[in-house]
Amino acid sequence: MDLQHTTIKLFAERADFELHELIPIFHRWIQTNAIADVLLVDVADYAHVPEGPGVMLIAHEGHFSFDVGAVRTGNAQPGVVYANKRKAIGSSADRIRRALALAVRAASLLENEKALEGKVRFTPNQLLIRFDDYLHLANNDASLDQVRSDVEQVLTDIYQGAQANLTRDTNSKTGLTVDVNVDSNLTLSEIAAKLT
Repeated sequence: MDLQHTTIKLFAERADFELHELIPIFHRWIQTNAIADVLLVDVADYAHVPEGPGVMLIAHEGHFSFDVGAVRTGNAQPGVVYANKRKAIGSSADRIRRALALAVRAASLLENEKALEGKVRFTPNQLLIRFDDYLHLANNDASLDQVRSDVEQVLTDIYQGAQANLTRDTNSKTGLTVDVNVDSNLTLSEIAAKLT
């Protein structure tokens, strides 16, 4: 299966800042190439759009964003998102792992951002995975069965074999959307270290 459009969302347990505060931060990330192996291109401000993507950091092969609960991500909780749009290579598990690694990297950078000190914290054992490859994966149980082993393989490797619960979001109006809860106490920095 040629998965090209994988989206990962890491949920924020704390987000005590205004979205516009991210604009200079994201511009600095572009200038300093803060996310290695990704060509960061531009910043787009959609904070004024109700249930929109918030502030986006556009990259050549995908984009990052911090939304405050966009319907399109399948969950009303704020969080950081990485959405791969093209050039995904490797096995399906490799592609899921890379998307997760980029989402975790962005979340780690935000948690350690001096301008946001103490204002943002992520829940590393709860995430959302969405596959926008509509030709390959409809939002149904059969599609979840197709990707389950790849998702579980990635989660097992990263979370040291902890039990992961995958639940399909039956209300999602987008592609196959899976809510993930992992029975793990690993911190975001520990997960980031495993994904480098």
